[in-house]
Amino acid sequence: MELFSSDFDYFCRHFSLNWNFVNHKTPIRNGEKFCVCANDFLPWLMMPLQIVHVKDSRRSKEGSASFGFSSSTLQGHLLAGEERFSIEIDEKEHAWYQILSFLSFVGYPNVLSRQKYFAHESTNAVWKYLNAL
Repeated sequence: MELFSSDFDYFCRHFSLNWNFVNHKTPIRNGEKFCVCANDFLPWLMMPLQIVHVKDSRRSKEGSASFGFSSSTLQGHLLAGEERFSIEIDEKEHAWYQILSFLSFVGYPNVLSRQKYFAHESTNAVWKYLNAL
């Protein structure tokens, strides 16, 4: 299974939602800037981010692989902090998808609620993609 790539087209399926998206042509590399476009309770918002870390561990002899990246918010983003998205596949083709957020915002209860919704929807998108391979 060729899952990992330095191209958003493969990994950013978790942003392919009807209320949230990222340009899938954005390369995943340190220093790359991109925007998450979201339509929540306001008109469409553009939230700028920058990739600060990339992890790309191709399949070894044991058959496991992992890929992930961390992004940091830039000026103009509604929040402040970092998020990490990662996926790992073991030699038995079991997959783990993880989202970690270190964000702050005045309206934190609403943000937490939206993050939980995003995590649920994002996981479903990744699951759908993995099952199609």
